[in-house]
Amino acid sequence: MSGERPNRETVLHLLQDTLSLKWQEAVAALQTMRESRDAEEKSSAGDKYETGRAMAQIEMEKLSQQMQSYEQQKERLHLWVNRPLSQQAQLGHLLEFKDGPSVFLGPALGLVKSPEAEFLAVSADSPLGRTLMGMALGEKRLFNGRAYTLTRLL
Repeated sequence: MSGERPNRETVLHLLQDTLSLKWQEAVAALQTMRESRDAEEKSSAGDKYETGRAMAQIEMEKLSQQMQSYEQQKERLHLWVNRPLSQQAQLGHLLEFKDGPSVFLGPALGLVKSPEAEFLAVSADSPLGRTLMGMALGEKRLFNGRAYTLTRLL
C-alpha cells in the first residue's frame, strides 16, 4: 500500500471509478465497432463480408455483456458502502496482510492503483478469493506457497 492506509470509503470510491472507466472504454469500443460495421460496403466476396459482420456482431455482444457486468458490479459496490463489517473476510472487504499485497474481495479488476491506495481486486470465485474468504483477523493461510496473515479488515 502506498503511504497512508486508506479508509473504506476511499477504496469503494476508487473501485467505482475504475468500473466507470472500464464501462466508458467498452462504450467507446462498441461505438467504434458499430461505425466500422456500418461503413463497410458489401464487396464482391459476399461470404467474406457476411463472416466479417457476424464476427463483429459477436464482439459487439461481448462488449455489451461486459458493460452490463460493470454496471452490476457498481450496484453491488454501492450496497457495500453502508454494510457493517464482519469479523471474517467476505465480499466487499479489503484485506490487509502482514507480508503481501492488500486484496479486495469483489469485482475482478486486478491491480487497482492510485495515490490513495494500491490493492488487488479479485473475485471471490477466483482461486485467491476462495482461499481468503472467511478468513479471520490474525489467521494465516497459504496460497501458491505464500503465507497470508490477515492484519486488518476494511
